Order: sequence, then C-alpha cells, then structure tokens
Amino acid sequence: MTTPDKNVLGGPLAVCSSAPRTGFFRDGCCNTGADDVGIHVICARMTREFLEFERQRGNDLVTPMPAAQFPGLSPGDRWCVCAGRWREAFTGEYFCAPEVTFFPYSHVGSPQEVIMDRFLSVSFIAALPEAPKAMVTAQLQALIDTHPALKGRETVAFPYETQAYVCHRLS
Repeated sequence: MTTPDKNVLGGPLAVCSSAPRTGFFRDGCCNTGADDVGIHVICARMTREFLEFERQRGNDLVTPMPAAQFPGLSPGDRWCVCAGRWREAFTGEYFCAPEVTFFPYSHVGSPQEVIMDRFLSVSFIAALPEAPKAMVTAQLQALIDTHPALKGRETVAFPYETQAYVCHRLS
C-alpha cells in the first residue's frame, strides 16, 4: 500500500493541468519520485517572461515536440516546473525578492514505504548490480530491525520542510 501524495498543507495533491497534461509522471499533478532529478513540484502559470527565461537556459517549453507528447506551452498554461529553476527566476529582473513561508511536514507510513522504498530508489543505489544492492538492502533492513527508534514500528515518520515563496512581478 502506498501513501497518497499530499500538498504542503497535508491535503490531497490537486491537479495542476490536464490540458496540457503536466507532471513528471504526466498525471496532471506536480508530484515527484526518485527518478525526477529536476524535482518538478511547482505548479506555475506560464508567462511570456518565464517561458523566455526557460528558453534562455536551454529549456524550450514553447516548441511542440509530438514525439515526446509535448504540445508546447503558451502564456496562461499551467505546468509543473523544477523547483530549482523556479527559484532561479527570482533574481530581481522580473520579480521582487521572494517572501518565504515554511511548512513542516512528515512522510508517514510503514518502514518499507518511508525508508526502504525511498532509499533504494535513489539513483546511485537503484543502479547498483544485484549483489551490492542486496547487501545494501540487508544492511538497511538490519538497521530498521535493530535501531531503538525503528524496531517493531508499524508506522514511522520522516520529517521535512517545504518552503513556499510569494513574489510580485516588477512593473
């Protein structure tokens, strides 16, 4: 059983866009996984300025790419963008300095979901040959089975913090 993705307030993750279909998994939502190295978790309404900003950095979001089932974006479209690139846009050229709000949260679930599945899906672990991966899996399981804070627990919590930024367009 997997835990449903949640937004920063702990509620259900809302659809960002179904037309065009967005998200790292192209499910319309800005959820992420271990293979999403860009961390596509920001649902943004595209502006001409942001599309140009992305193009200048080598990410052409305007030109359709039918082979990749990408229709191309226009101002007003909503799209899941990379957290780092989104933050990079706030240099003072288009937007004021960001005001930040912090949302503490915890990934809650079984040790298998919260620890094993997440840790073993990290790219450099997932890419290991079977024998070393089995060794890492056994070591991680031994830690879960013996650590006082984890031993015998059906549910564990992995705390983290999400930062939310509010910015205002200049001019």
